[in-house]
Amino acid sequence: MRTIGLTLGATIYEPPRAPGWDVLVLGTSARIGLRAGNRLFALVPGTGVWVPDGEPLRFELRERGEIQVAYLRAGQRGGGLGGVCIPPLLRELVARAIAQGAFDGRVAADRHLARVLYDEVAALVPAQLALPLPRTGCALRVAERLISDPGLCAGTAELARAEACSPRTLERAFAAEVGLGVAAWRRRLRMLQALQELARDATVTAASLDAGYAGVSAFIAAFRREFGTSPRRFIKR
Repeated sequence: MRTIGLTLGATIYEPPRAPGWDVLVLGTSARIGLRAGNRLFALVPGTGVWVPDGEPLRFELRERGEIQVAYLRAGQRGGGLGGVCIPPLLRELVARAIAQGAFDGRVAADRHLARVLYDEVAALVPAQLALPLPRTGCALRVAERLISDPGLCAGTAELARAEACSPRTLERAFAAEVGLGVAAWRRRLRMLQALQELARDATVTAASLDAGYAGVSAFIAAFRREFGTSPRRFIKR
């Protein structure tokens, strides 16, 4: 096992990769985005992303933040790319490994800690933190525009017009590439952004307004549909 712990300013960062290693990324800040396997993940404390060997990986920091990455030999955990809930014990083990640089297999105490860490990794529970990204054409350009400007008020027709295509063409492109229509994709993007705002101690009212909802109750109902629980319970778990 190897680890990286870095504090970076607003930037795009691609951590080093080597064949034969899976990656576990831990959420330590509510303003870090992660792109992996053509998906966008919203990282918040208490969550992470499991990135299997061979999947591309890139951090997008909107402000100063800490990055924690653990490299584990491929095959230590079943399942593919996806968000996960990070239990407190695993978080502490990774933090200790970062402080030491790595667990030394020649030291009995380190071997024990590494076994406990691998047990924790094997038991990771999925978390719905991902948004599929279009790969090409007008759908990709619209998606990038919406990601870079969360408060954009333009509707589907205006977005399509800016790309010199019809709303129907844009809808078809999104459906074909991500399995969602433009509005549904945009709602999930706003929910993930709201999740990060809540993790930064924003009120549910403020997060609901930022996500484009006129009322808190409608926002909470939509949040439950996306994440299976209320906003506050998701953040506290």
